[in-house]
Amino acid sequence: MSLPHFTDTQVARMCWLAGKGWSAREIAQDARIHAEAGQVAFMIDRLGLPALRKEGEYTAATVEISTPVRRGLDAAAVARHVSRNQLVEMVITAAVESQMIGALLNDGVS
Repeated sequence: MSLPHFTDTQVARMCWLAGKGWSAREIAQDARIHAEAGQVAFMIDRLGLPALRKEGEYTAATVEISTPVRRGLDAAAVARHVSRNQLVEMVITAAVESQMIGALLNDGVS
């Protein structure tokens, strides 16, 4: 996969709109951005900015992860055209909804 290419002006506008509280979908639909929501979320994540507002309710969480784990998440996120935060949410949601936390951790707790 090639990384999305945006002009400096587009990146600046993405950052400004993100700071105003726009979601990835709203930013992507902006006439000056014209991109996919996943590309916008990817760029905002890679710039190290706070996570974009999501459609609907959510609870924000901050987790410290090691560099090797972060690199693994980044590779998986790039392959799926999503941001690292989106991938983590997808993995956690899948683990909870499929009741697989105990199997994943294999710690004897059910």
